Amino acid sequence: MSCDHVTAKLDGNLNFSGLELISKVELVISVTDTLPIMRLLTHNLLACHAKACASTSNNFPLQLENVQLEVAEVEIEEDFLRGLLPKVHWQALVSTARVLGDASLPESEPDVNDPMLDADLLKALHHVLLEIHVMEGQMRCPNCSRIFQIRNGIPNMLLAEHELPR
Repeated sequence: MSCDHVTAKLDGNLNFSGLELISKVELVISVTDTLPIMRLLTHNLLACHAKACASTSNNFPLQLENVQLEVAEVEIEEDFLRGLLPKVHWQALVSTARVLGDASLPESEPDVNDPMLDADLLKALHHVLLEIHVMEGQMRCPNCSRIFQIRNGIPNMLLAEHELPR
């Protein structure tokens, strides 16, 4: 999308649970804040669920190939990162970041309970998880080699009927 904002106007009578409101409302929504974009955080959660991969643990992480990346600055929230860290598959995140050319994360997983967690590490984690956007490309399953397309920042994880586990 080329526009930065969408404006919607509403005139008339609105009734919310017995409260009548007569007004003119102008709503401005920032499109850039609402577009779904695949970040490495999203990638860290995705796995192949094709029939051939239903009973294996080799369906994760999906291998990124032929990707087009964008980097967009996002405000850092340390509490969010500390809460998220235990849910992240660290080795998958580090290996994916390295494949994409970012070597800022250490090989060993940091201790989330450490109150003195390095600020530089939190910044690097924030950058890798939230600021690197995968706009175009493919994800390949390491087990069955199924390709999942990424277009306009949206991963297509839909399976064909014959690929569904029964």
